[in-house]
Parts: sequence; structure tokens; C-alpha cells
Amino acid sequence: MVESDRATISEPSFRERLPDRLAVFFAGLVGGTAVGLIAGVMLGAPVATAFGYTMVILGAICLLGGGLTGGGYSVYGPGEGVGRNHYMRGDGNRLAMDHLRKGYDRPAADPGAFWLAIGGSLYVAIGLLAIVVSA
Repeated sequence: MVESDRATISEPSFRERLPDRLAVFFAGLVGGTAVGLIAGVMLGAPVATAFGYTMVILGAICLLGGGLTGGGYSVYGPGEGVGRNHYMRGDGNRLAMDHLRKGYDRPAADPGAFWLAIGGSLYVAIGLLAIVVSA
């Protein structure tokens, strides 16, 4: 629950958000499959291998996105670019990291970033499994 001067906003519970997160995960899986099929046909590679590499790339992008938003180093994350702001002021990255280690400027918890990283890990695992099976 987030409290402000104007109103209290309640966050949806895990059970309320789960169907949306699963829908996004499966949409990414379907999209990755489509891209893998197209890449496999265009490159003449085995479709399972193309699918596997596509899923590994998609997983890496999700892991990077989850790390950026969860760590506060993205404009779109809850920390609104903590590291970027210190760097732009001329304080350097050392000060930004020092502030994060000491707890200053610590970004708020972001469950979306956590689930983005979990989804990315699953995509990487699915991709690696497809590559190993196709070999």
C-alpha cells in the first residue's frame, strides 16, 4: 500500500496480478517461437536451434530489463535513474554506487522487475533446453 498526501493507493495482490504476468510470459513465448521459426526458415538452420537462440536472446533482454528497473538505474524504474542522476551531476559512478551500498537513494521494491528477471531466466532455460535437445 502506498500512502501519499492526497490518497491511499492499494497495490493489487499477487493473485490478482498473476494472470496478467502469465499472459505476458506466454505472449513472449509465442512471439519468440514465431521469430525463431522465421529465423530458422530464413537462415536454413534447424528450427529448434533458431528457436533456442531466440529464446536465449529474449531471456537476456528480460534479465537486463529487470536488473535495470529493479536496481534503480533506469528512468522507468522506481528509483528513477539513481545512478544516471549522480553521473549527470558530475558526481561519478563511484558516488552513486556508494550511495546505493549505504542505503541512500535506495529504490523502492519493484515486484515487476523481479518477475521480469524470473521470466528472463525461464526464457534462457527454455532456449538452452531447445538448443541441447536439437543438437
